[in-house]
Amino acid sequence: MMAQFGGRGGAQGALVVPGKYTVTLAKRVEGVVTPLPGSQTFEVAGEGPSTLADRQAMAEFQEKLARLQKALTATTQTVTEAETRVNAIRRAIDATPSLPYKLHEEALRLEKALGEINTALNGDRIIRSHNEGSPASISEHMQAAAAPTRGTTGRPTKTAAEQYQIASDELAAEIPKLRKLVETDIKALEKQLDAAGAPPTPGRLPDWKK
Repeated sequence: MMAQFGGRGGAQGALVVPGKYTVTLAKRVEGVVTPLPGSQTFEVAGEGPSTLADRQAMAEFQEKLARLQKALTATTQTVTEAETRVNAIRRAIDATPSLPYKLHEEALRLEKALGEINTALNGDRIIRSHNEGSPASISEHMQAAAAPTRGTTGRPTKTAAEQYQIASDELAAEIPKLRKLVETDIKALEKQLDAAGAPPTPGRLPDWKK
């Protein structure tokens, strides 16, 4: 039996560990979820030569993969939001010729740094299409770790474990870079914009005192 995720059209999830399970139903009408009465209990039996320990090891590995995927998704969303923010800052600087050129240079630096993090997270299709030897992204390592786990109850393969560790280590290295850009560098640039009288930009509150 496979755990299902994503609702209609969702991808198949991991094979569940053998044991007893209880299923309940609910209906959703115009966004309102209402539990339906009754439940059904059933038992999932193991198939194939894998042991219970093998299945538990796989279940634990798949849980680690799911947590890593959530962290990668959250990091990607933060990068995207920061890129939008910095792009707006650069356009505001470019539209105000009286501002010091160093602000323009700093905005370009931040855009480049964010782009490099995004490439590390998710790759660059253009670069990959012209250079087959380009390094794999964290997302690609994640996919390589997840692929051998689908439709099997055996222990995670050595390759899957190695790919997971690479993705985990690389994400741990990128997050501090992103945190510094978001929490320190972008805020510092915005303060300089305030001091120079730059036009408003999204997410930048004015330093207003009565």
